Amino acid sequence: MGKNVKLVLLIMFLLIILLSVVYYSTRDDKNKLEKIDIAKNNLVIKNFDLSKNLTDSQGFYRVTAAIAKFDKDMGKSELDNCSIEYKTDNTSATFHAAECTYWVDKKIVLEGSVNGQINSVKINTDDNGVFNYYFDNASGIIKNGVEVHGNNIIITSEKALMSRSNRTIEFIDNVEVDYAY
Repeated sequence: MGKNVKLVLLIMFLLIILLSVVYYSTRDDKNKLEKIDIAKNNLVIKNFDLSKNLTDSQGFYRVTAAIAKFDKDMGKSELDNCSIEYKTDNTSATFHAAECTYWVDKKIVLEGSVNGQINSVKINTDDNGVFNYYFDNASGIIKNGVEVHGNNIIITSEKALMSRSNRTIEFIDNVEVDYAY
């Protein structure tokens, strides 16, 4: 009878372990991580920070964002709360926006209330602003309520074309110039 009691206790012990495993595996645990649906070849990066040296000068550009969603197949990133810093021997520029799209080494598009600075000149847009910057020819287009503040001068327009190689900003459509003497 002693062998049967040991066998019954062993079976009851195994049954309790089995029921415990089933209970804990089916239980809705609030500490489990949420499933994130990330497509193949996509990557999500928090505190994104990318720096790249420029080949034509002793400068660099740097792109930062709170969150970056990178699509490897498309070669682009969707950035939230982003900024770009651009620096060469004679130019220092920074721009910020709520949303950006960055194509690696090709261009960056900042959208929303774009604000920034090139050397001592401040540039901003209205809430629907768009700034396209092309790395290959170092040029940019800013649209929708462009406002530029320089030394004693404020220039507003609907669009501005920038060229780093020519060191110019060309204003287009509804241009107004306010100059303080």
